[in-house]
Amino acid sequence: GGNHFFYNYQKYRKYTLGSHPLDHAIAVIRTEHLWEDTIALDKELGGSGDFGKQEGRQETHGSETFASNSTELTSANAAYLCCVIYREIEVYQELILKAVNLNVDEKHDDIMKLMAHCQINVPAENTVDFVSDPYSWSDFSNGDGCKIVQPV
Repeated sequence: GGNHFFYNYQKYRKYTLGSHPLDHAIAVIRTEHLWEDTIALDKELGGSGDFGKQEGRQETHGSETFASNSTELTSANAAYLCCVIYREIEVYQELILKAVNLNVDEKHDDIMKLMAHCQINVPAENTVDFVSDPYSWSDFSNGDGCKIVQPV
């Protein structure tokens, strides 16, 4: 992790949302929707949205040379990781919810995917509005799920 543990969402939040919570709009580019978000944001800002052919392009930054290339986490390890980095997840959720370039459905879907990844029983579709009433990751970290979770 190295620099990622120091230069994390919490650190940048301190200088942005933490210092100027109401002063500016926030736009996000989600990694899993990188080109879709980039093109839409570029168009929203008056650009053409034309970045050339990006489909299939991949940049690894040398990660293929690491000892393990496994990108799969067991369900138990995913839950454990969410317990460990819950403060990062809180800031991520805040960014998603404040993003002016995401619609309500995109925000809702992102939060629901995150909860499912963290092995949280996700309520049935449209029964809970986590956009208007955000999920408490602090409560999650203090809950029974994080007290009994052990890495596998």
